[in-house]
Amino acid sequence: MGPVEFAALIVLGALWGASFLLIRVGVPAFGPIALVGVRLAIASSIVLAYARATGYTLPRVQDWRRWLVVGAINTALPFVLFSVAELRVTASLGSILNATTPFFAAVLGVAWLGQRLARGRVVGLLVGLVGVVLVVGWDVGLESPADYFAALAGLGGGASYAVGTLLVRRLFPQAGSTTLAAGQQTAAAVLMVPLGAVAWPAEMPHMDAWLAVVGLGVATTAVAYLIFFWLLARAGALAALSVTFIIPIFGVGWGAAFLGEAFGPMQVVGLVTILVGVALVNEVRLPRLARV
Repeated sequence: MGPVEFAALIVLGALWGASFLLIRVGVPAFGPIALVGVRLAIASSIVLAYARATGYTLPRVQDWRRWLVVGAINTALPFVLFSVAELRVTASLGSILNATTPFFAAVLGVAWLGQRLARGRVVGLLVGLVGVVLVVGWDVGLESPADYFAALAGLGGGASYAVGTLLVRRLFPQAGSTTLAAGQQTAAAVLMVPLGAVAWPAEMPHMDAWLAVVGLGVATTAVAYLIFFWLLARAGALAALSVTFIIPIFGVGWGAAFLGEAFGPMQVVGLVTILVGVALVNEVRLPRLARV
């Protein structure tokens, strides 16, 4: 990975980490459904325009059923679940719960695709589970059953991303990355924009909430997905794996810097534990030092 690709990786982690901050700011005023509807309306318009302008293959109308399935499970549902979660949990916790996606993907790979897990990956799953327990179980902001239900919704968002990833591979094995982005975002928008209109809040959201949802649609969805797929083509799958480590770091940092969210030592331990588990599940190996 060259310096340009590395810079893109850091920018991507910062953008996706910021999405949890922006959700936290916007969702109380919009509500989860309306927030996601506006977010996807903006993002799908930008990604479709980019795909058309650059000559990429557009999603075929004949495949609309498959696009709706992928858009619902890999985009609309996790967007809604994380928005529901952040009505009560912090942006920091939301970003950490998102880091559990690789664990769900590994489990589903065994159950659905018949993949076998090496001993190290099994250990990684257990380590990651311990990390989730540490983060959620000792989070001082979780006081009521509703708070824990919100955290569970965040975990559901991570699981939904994992299911959606497997569905994309099964339903669109030959589709290009930009076509996939355009198809998913557009299908999700078709589902969520009408629901968002029905669930529109009685009071017009304030300017900070509007800025947050525009930031979500433009920066952390449309632009971030385009950077991700560019990086995937330039640097390979390892870059996609690496961003999993970066997102919660930025998510915690943005939450502390802009929302004053407290992050205690037990949450630090839990975050590190989750990241170690992710590394074990994905069999990440540190590069060997060159001998001199």
